[in-house]
Order: sequence, then structure tokens, then C-alpha cells
Amino acid sequence: MVRDKPLALIAIVVFGLALRLLYLNQHIASPYFEPLILDPNYYHEWALRLLQGKWIQETAFFGLPLYPMFLSLIYKLSGTQILAVKFFQQCIGILNILLIYFLTQRLFAQKRISLMAALMSAFYGPYLFHETILIPEALAVALYT
Repeated sequence: MVRDKPLALIAIVVFGLALRLLYLNQHIASPYFEPLILDPNYYHEWALRLLQGKWIQETAFFGLPLYPMFLSLIYKLSGTQILAVKFFQQCIGILNILLIYFLTQRLFAQKRISLMAALMSAFYGPYLFHETILIPEALAVALYT
């Protein structure tokens, strides 16, 4: 019985990855794929300014500065490809599944609870949604966990 637990975790992670890739494939055709409005546009523009070397702005910023730095790093590596950022954020989402598994295993010391928490995080709709939008929550969940 103990030997099947790692296989169950691997299955959950693989299923979570497949779900995220399917969701990303559907999201590409969405009108919300490009960060043209509201917060996604704000963080996108901020990251582009950071790429240009404009680290200080004339007005006070009201967002989390770590996220635009994260975006600008991905943009620097990918050539400002939005799809690369969204894919990388989904990889962080897969990491979240593992982090939640290990956190709950440490808190509750029961593999069954840990597997259930990992399964719930793999299919949690708001995680899927936030991982495909340019907002700090995509990075914040992993940092908080």
C-alpha cells in the first residue's frame, strides 16, 4: 500500500500538467490572451520598462514589484513572448501541487490527506485561471506555500 503513494502523486502531477496544457491551448484562442487591459497590461508595461532599464518611475507604483521583475526576466529570456510567460507560470503551478503535497504531509503526517490536497490543487479552477493571466497571484501562491 505504501509503494503506490508515489505513483499516485506522479499520476496527480501528470494529470495536473495535462489539464494545464489543455487549458493553455484553449486560452490561446481567447480574446484575453494578450494583456491589453487592466492589471495584466499594467504589469506587462512595467516589465517592458524594466527591460529598457527604467527602474525608477515618476509616480508611485501600486503593484507588487517582484512580479514585473519576474516578467522582465522571462521576457529577456524569451524575447517578450506572452506564451512563454504563461507556460512558465503553469510550470510554477505544477510546482505548487508538489509544494502543497509536502506541506500537508508535514502538517498532518498522513499521506492520504496529502494526496487529497495535491489532487484538489491540481484541479482547482482559480489556480488554472491565474496561471494564464499576467498577475502576481501566479507567482505568489508558490511563494506563500
